[in-house]
Amino acid sequence: MTTPVRVGAFVAGLVVLFAAGLGLGKLVEDDAPADGGYRLRLTAGAAVAGSPVPIRFDVVANDDVVVTDFTIRHDKPLHLIAVRKDFGSYRHLHPAMDAAGRWAVDADLDAGSWRLYADFQPAGGDLQVLDADVTVAGTPVAAGSEPGGERRTWTEAGYTVEAVGSLAAGSGSDLEFRVSSQGRPVTDLEPYLGAYGHLVVIRDSDLGYLHAHPGDGPPGPEIPFGVEVPAVGGYHLFLDFRHRGAVRTATFVLDAAPGGTVEHEEGGHGDH
Repeated sequence: MTTPVRVGAFVAGLVVLFAAGLGLGKLVEDDAPADGGYRLRLTAGAAVAGSPVPIRFDVVANDDVVVTDFTIRHDKPLHLIAVRKDFGSYRHLHPAMDAAGRWAVDADLDAGSWRLYADFQPAGGDLQVLDADVTVAGTPVAAGSEPGGERRTWTEAGYTVEAVGSLAAGSGSDLEFRVSSQGRPVTDLEPYLGAYGHLVVIRDSDLGYLHAHPGDGPPGPEIPFGVEVPAVGGYHLFLDFRHRGAVRTATFVLDAAPGGTVEHEEGGHGDH
């Protein structure tokens, strides 16, 4: 059985805020430490749709020392996840760190309000997620799916991914994502950051976050995950996978019912 990962368990709290100013995204810094004693010290220039958004930050420990030693997790020392708050856009970014511990990435973010999640593990420490908000000026693009309805199938560029299984609040759930291309099962998925898939789950109500990785298995067509969510309600899921050299992101919406009342759909995964 794939060990469930709990949504929201790693989110350390809002530590840096971006706010709109003079029609542009403008940084507002807050040096209050997050849970676990870590905080982001972040600076950025104007956030305008159509131009790269420069995101610069360092991770500071509770002794006010910049952290420069990180555990490599899934091929990277830090993962930066960006999700537009209406769930219409998603980015999985990998900033570069210089010798002084300063992280930098120029992000392609369209107009709207975004939540950023810095997901990392200091060497010798526990997993951490620090989050932040950024507002990107410009004309908003189409929003994501309307709340209140599930979306279990994603289709793009000839690919179809189907989500099988259900979420039960407070208990472990097995989810499986079945990948096909041009109507045929994909059996030659390529590793992306050390795994055949990466799953980010964001809770509708408060943008609680989890980043899960699949159980062991062949390179498709199924990608299995164990997930535990804490409460009933809607959850947006973003699945990264790579095939034929291209990384794609499949998006879904699932509703979590009270634990113990949901049966998995026929064909859902059991043990992994």
